[in-house]
Amino acid sequence: MRKKILMFIYIILTFWASDRIFAKRYNTHAKTEINFESHTIINKFSILIPTDWNAKTQSHTDDFFILTNFEIEDEDPISTNSIKTEVIFIAEPLDIILENHLRAIKHSNENIIRQGDIIIDGKAAKRIWYQGNGNTFPNTISSYIPYNNNETVVIHSYYHPDNPLAVDTIERVHWSFKNFD
Repeated sequence: MRKKILMFIYIILTFWASDRIFAKRYNTHAKTEINFESHTIINKFSILIPTDWNAKTQSHTDDFFILTNFEIEDEDPISTNSIKTEVIFIAEPLDIILENHLRAIKHSNENIIRQGDIIIDGKAAKRIWYQGNGNTFPNTISSYIPYNNNETVVIHSYYHPDNPLAVDTIERVHWSFKNFD
């Protein structure tokens, strides 16, 4: 009986030690904790973004915003860890925007990876993951959120698939959208 208990403990310790050795050896992309902060456009919306991201308004009508983890004006090549997010307000209903976008994807080099119904800010929304957008940012995650009567907010995030933190970061940003109007 004592031999069986010792053998059992030996086997458990062997598996535990093997797991620790191989996990450290082959886990080259350890997840780091990313700190987020609220970015607010007064009377429009708020969104959580990582503290090291940049936010720029790209229009005078407050309907197009760019959020990035790199300087847009920087002439250095963009790294595979770069993420670019666009928040666009469009004066058309969700179903029309979605139909037009899906039609455009079918006539492009992009492929839909998956799509699904989601809830953002208490509203029924749609999310689409696709690839084939280009060399710098080959993958995209887009969320389509009804904003007001016959208006839609589209959040596009572009990233490289070699970025191990991109999808988690992007989805946290998209989920955090809050409508103020």
